This record gives sequence, structure tokens and C-alpha cells, in this order.
Amino acid sequence: MKKRLFLNSIFLCVSILFIASAVAQDYTQFSLPRGAKARLGKGDVQDIAMSPDGTRLAVASMIGVWLYDTRTGAEIGLLNGHANPVRSVAFSPNGTTVASGGGLGDDERILLWDSRTGKRKGILFGHTSDVRCLAFSPDGRTLVSGDDSSKVQLWNIATRQPKQTLSGHTGNISSVAFSPDGKTVASGSWDNTVRLWDASTGKHIRTLSGHTKWVYAIAYSPDGRLLASGGKDGIIRLWDISTGQHIRTLLGYAGPVYSVAFSPDGSTLASGNSDNPHIQLWNVATGKPQKILRGNEDAVEAVAYSPDGKTLVSLSWGGTIRFWDLIAEKDKLTLKGYKHSVRSVAYSPDGKTLASACGYQIWLWDIDARSHKLTLKGHTAGIRSVAFSPDNRTIASGDWRGTINLWDANTGKHKQILEGHTEHIRYVTFSPDSRMLASCSEDRTIRFWDVITGKQTHIFVNQNGRASSLAFSPDGQTLATSGVKIWLLDLITGEYKLFFGNGGPIRYSPDGKTLASGGWRVQLWDTETGEHKKTFEDHLTISDTFKAILDIGNQRRGWEGHDDLADLIAYSPDGKTLASVDDNGYIYLWDAATGRRKSIRYGHKWDVDTIAFSPDGKTLASGSSDGTILLWEVQ
Repeated sequence: MKKRLFLNSIFLCVSILFIASAVAQDYTQFSLPRGAKARLGKGDVQDIAMSPDGTRLAVASMIGVWLYDTRTGAEIGLLNGHANPVRSVAFSPNGTTVASGGGLGDDERILLWDSRTGKRKGILFGHTSDVRCLAFSPDGRTLVSGDDSSKVQLWNIATRQPKQTLSGHTGNISSVAFSPDGKTVASGSWDNTVRLWDASTGKHIRTLSGHTKWVYAIAYSPDGRLLASGGKDGIIRLWDISTGQHIRTLLGYAGPVYSVAFSPDGSTLASGNSDNPHIQLWNVATGKPQKILRGNEDAVEAVAYSPDGKTLVSLSWGGTIRFWDLIAEKDKLTLKGYKHSVRSVAYSPDGKTLASACGYQIWLWDIDARSHKLTLKGHTAGIRSVAFSPDNRTIASGDWRGTINLWDANTGKHKQILEGHTEHIRYVTFSPDSRMLASCSEDRTIRFWDVITGKQTHIFVNQNGRASSLAFSPDGQTLATSGVKIWLLDLITGEYKLFFGNGGPIRYSPDGKTLASGGWRVQLWDTETGEHKKTFEDHLTISDTFKAILDIGNQRRGWEGHDDLADLIAYSPDGKTLASVDDNGYIYLWDAATGRRKSIRYGHKWDVDTIAFSPDGKTLASGSSDGTILLWEVQ
């Protein structure tokens, strides 16, 4: 999606919240763009990092970097300066600086932040694609970054200037790391190699070749003498850093190796494999298998040692975290219930707290007590559909992961998570009495939920294939579903009673006798017989009210002012205001009678995929692929 950095300063209030005053503030009010009155959701999680003292957690999300207090789980602040999603985050060794790397657009900058005040300290320019990995040198004076265009860059933190560009890779950079003494930098790439660089001069020392496919993971031994690399070829290689000599090859996997980790004493190497549910421990001195930790049901994505070396944590694709007692050689704690693969993990230096991120949820665990400590709520995947309840008390949002979230429309607080769909949500809508929510998904099901309890009450396999739109009849006894055809589902009998017409967005007339369907044409249908009544040609969409459909069907007006094509259109309940969204993510409000542009709203970090007016017409909600909903003041 096209974004313009300079427009950030025009349309965004980039006022950073000072940490001292942020704790008591409602996070839905953090760093709001002009014209917005609340933000629901915090964006999909991309990366996490624990501060050196273990008291703060930095979460790179689609809308910025969130800072949390690990003792209370409270949101400390939102570091909001990137125009597009943040892909990576790192704390400096002394914990005073946070580095964030951007991407997924035209904002591939690295921003430096004061972690105590939330103020931006500097901007590092130079990358031209997603900044995937960041690492500070042990003394905190240098930062190394790697991106998706094969570029590795060293930065001088004091001057905020490029120190050296490390050129030579020909593939995406998957990982970067400083040696324990800070003298050497290693970079792993999709060009099947690992390169070593002099951290002071940026001079290329040597290239470690031997992998036949992409290198995914690298790790220095604690004494800095060895480097382990794992790749898509399923092979782990050990290298002598001083000579670059390949010491030995560790075989045993058929699939890619995504994670390698040395024990704190350097005697053992742990590895996880995407095609194998077991964890292999290797004797570093001999290169032979030392032991296998069995019990995982799914392939292992990542492994990490506790600071004391007595515990190993494994993260699986199936969403399970296991804590392995390496002394007793058994699983001492298994944490299940995650819906998606666990993406990343961070230990506090004292080994007492573990943070784990799973797509859109973050958990903090008390290691000594072996129990769940806190859940950091509010992170969501890309929003596909949003709806207000008719009583204006609840907002429902459906996302890319098949999850539905309910929010308090007055306070913005998160109320419930509704889980059951297995693929992304296409549409959500409330019943006329606001007690029931209906949802449809790519999984070809239509599900009904009790809004008060959050429980799923009914599920129907849609005979219409993948439904794209839903509409309750005014009496709440029928649900219209739109796919290839329009079907009417009798909610009393549970049977489909009629099908007709074309797909597209659908709306009932106030008396329930007519159904309108949209798309490139707006058509009206008799709900008793399915008979076609009328067609309005050359219209792109369907409005939010039946009255507005009739209005637009009898007049044509060309409105100028968009920088790009209008992707979404919605009418206010009284039909006086029209909202439209273009490909840049700008939201336009128009006077529906005169065609005069009232205002422009801008603030999402990625595509806007859905918009909806509140029943009283005073609020417009916009849902975005950045995983947030912004509530805008219409007046």
C-alpha cells in the first residue's frame, strides 16, 4: 500500500506519551491521530524484547512499539513514529535505549527511543526493505541491523550515523549477532552463507560456506570461540571463529532448523526442527547426540536456555510451550491452549520471568512458581469486519486469524474473545435485539454467539460456500447470507428456505419485505418469493441503510477529492454523510446531499478493510490490516 512519510506530520499527532504519566492512562487513548477518540486493539505482534533488568517488555507491533511493566502488565507507553508496521525491536545493554526497525511499506527506518521518557532520540536512514533483525554490541555503542534486501548495516549510536555497510550477501538477512566480546559480527542469510565481519572497521573477515539452502539461525558460544548455524537444509554446522574452519556437522533432521542455542556453559547445543516434534541436545565437544527430549506433539520452532542452564524452553508450531528440567531430563511444565504457533520468547536476566508471544497474545510466566503470571491483552490480527450493536453498547471485530473480539463501545475496553472459526472472518453482524452475533468465515461456516456469555450457540455449514455478507431480518427470525447466491436461513427451524440473486453486500428493508444486494449493481429482491424487483446500475457498493440505497439509486453524483480509487463506502444512518476509503488508507467524510468534502481522517499503519457507522451516526469505526480499530468523531 502506498504511504507518504511527510503526510504523517500533517495527519498524525505523533506526540509520544511520557512514561511517568502513562501508567494511569487508558491505553486506548495513547498517541491517537487527529480526529480519533479511541483505538481498539494494539496491532499484531511482530517481535518482543525484554529489558536487561527484566522490568519492561517491548513489543513490536503493526502500529508501533508498546512498552509494558512486567510486574503489573500495565501499558507504560506507545512509541509511535513509524509510518508503517514495526518488524523488529531491541533493548540496549543498559536498558536506556530501544531500537525499532520498520518495514512493510516505504518506512524502512530504524528509530531510537529513550525507554524512560518515550522520547525519540534519533532516526537511522539507510535500509530500503524490511528491517528484520537488530542487535546491540555488548558495550551498547554500536547497533547492527539486517534487512530483506541482503543489507547489513553497522550504526554509531552516539552520532546516529552509519558506521559501515557490510556488503556481500545476496539474499535476505535472517539473523545478526555480536560475539560476546563485541569484536565480531555474524550475519546469516538466505544466500546459504554466514559471514563474519570486524565490528570496529566493518571489514569482511570470511564467509562460512557449506549450507546448501537458506541459513535461518546463528548463535555464538558463550566464550565466543564457536558459531553454530542452522538452515533449511536440516543441517547444523559448528565453526571455529578464529580460523573460519568448519569443525563438524550435526546431522539428524530432515527438515529446516529454525533455532539453535548454546547452554550457558557452552557444553551443549539445543536445536529445534520444523519437521520434528523432538528437541535434540548435542555434545559440543564431540558433535554427537547427547539426549532427545520427547513429548511435543508438533514441530519445534524455537528453543531457549534459562540463564542458569537448568531449564530449556521449547516453542512449537501447534502453540505449546514446554519447560524441560535438564537435570531430571523431563518435562516439568507444559503450557497449552495457544491457538497459533508461538512466535518468540524472552527471558528476564534473573530467569524468573518469561515472556512469550503468539501472534496476537502475550503471556508472562512466573518460572519459580511454574504458573501463568499475566496476560497482556489487546493485540489483534488484521481486522476484516467491524460492526456496532444496535443498542450502541458493543463493537464486534473479526480478524484474519478467525478470532472475534467484543469491545465496549463507550469505554473502548476489551470485553471478550470469541473463538471457533478456523480461518479468517469475512463478516460479523448483530441481531436486531443486540443479544446475538452472527459471523461467517473462510472455513465455510456460519456461527452464532451469545453476546453476553460469549458462548457459541449454533453452527451451520454454509450451503452457499464462503459467505461474504450477512444480514438479520428486522424481526430477527431470518438470516440472509450472501455468497455466489443469496440464501435465507430460517433461524426458527434451522433450514434454508429460499435462495436467489447474486452475491455481494446485503441489507434488509425496514419492513423486511425487500432485500438489497450490492456490488457493481444494486438490486432489490422480494424476500417472500425471491423475485427480482429493481436494479440500480453503475454503483460500486451498498450503503448501510435501506433508505440510503433508494436515495443513491435515484441520483448520480461524481465527487472529486480522492488521491486514489475508493475501496469502501458507507452511509450514516440518517443518510446525510457518506464515508469513503481510498487505497492509501485515507478516510473521507462527505456531505451526501451536496458532495462537499467535510474532512479527511488518517491514522492507520496499513490498509483499511472495513468501516461502519454507529447507530446514532456520531462515530465511524475503521478496521485495518494493522490489527486495530479507530473510532472517529464524525462531527
